Amino acid sequence: MNRVQKMACFNLFVAAVSLGMSAGAAVIIGLIGGIQKAWLGFSFMGLCGLIALGPIIFRKDASEDKVPFDERDLLIQKKASLAGYNASYGFFVAVCMVIWSVVGMKGTIPVLVLPLMVCGGLCTLMFTQSLTLLVQYKRGRKGEVQ
Repeated sequence: MNRVQKMACFNLFVAAVSLGMSAGAAVIIGLIGGIQKAWLGFSFMGLCGLIALGPIIFRKDASEDKVPFDERDLLIQKKASLAGYNASYGFFVAVCMVIWSVVGMKGTIPVLVLPLMVCGGLCTLMFTQSLTLLVQYKRGRKGEVQ
């Protein structure tokens, strides 16, 4: 497993843990404090900031003599990035259309919705990019002897 795959696994793990903790906290706070305060449970999504530690934790070894990144790896990275950005754009379009259909032409949306859209788009991008990267590496190994 190369450095990029390790970072993708780390990203998926951090996203799953933070989403699970957020959902659990939202349910518990919703049961205790009411549905109006349940959104406070999603403050655990701040744990997704740990994704920024991936490049630090999985930094390159200068002692290795092999090539760390070749053309195939670059192509996989480009395809995964494109899939992630397409998914995040789809997320933004879907959320905007749902909000527009619920609120209507003359309605207003709460300001809280805008940062939630940005965070949701970022989570969609990171999740899709990491998952696509791992799937492409897995497909590429079918003919190789391990």
